[in-house]
Amino acid sequence: MDNIIRDARFGLRSLLRRPGFMVVALVAMAIGIGFNTAVFSFVETILLRPLPFPAPQELVSIRERQPGYSSASLSAPDYLDLKAQSQSFAVMSGFVNDGFTLTGRDEPEALRGVSCDKDFFRVTGDKAALGQLFTPGFNGREAVLSHGAWGQSFGMDPNII
Repeated sequence: MDNIIRDARFGLRSLLRRPGFMVVALVAMAIGIGFNTAVFSFVETILLRPLPFPAPQELVSIRERQPGYSSASLSAPDYLDLKAQSQSFAVMSGFVNDGFTLTGRDEPEALRGVSCDKDFFRVTGDKAALGQLFTPGFNGREAVLSHGAWGQSFGMDPNII
């Protein structure tokens, strides 16, 4: 134990004699620790943590190639044709990131979300906390609120359904 204390004192005295070297060493260590933390966070999030869906190994994202683009989403007509003709998938769903404006209240409110088809929640495995996800006669003019939007925009009012 005495040797460890003696070595620590010697190292500290050496660093204090050359403060420039100490600053460079501390900056290099901080950059290294920060870079390693960022890389580990990325690897853990992307590669190690499973997707939050039932059977994530069975999910497929279908994209198409177009001149000038490395990858592009399917157009709505292409998606509908593929869905009608596909025999390889148990269920298919399409979605597109979208923005919405909530009106009919004091001030209009911008909301982020997705436009999707009736099978979207069969693919993700999500269940409704209240009410139901889409009615059997789904016509594309229904909305499903996320827990966050329900709380922020509607004060978690259970009568909003």
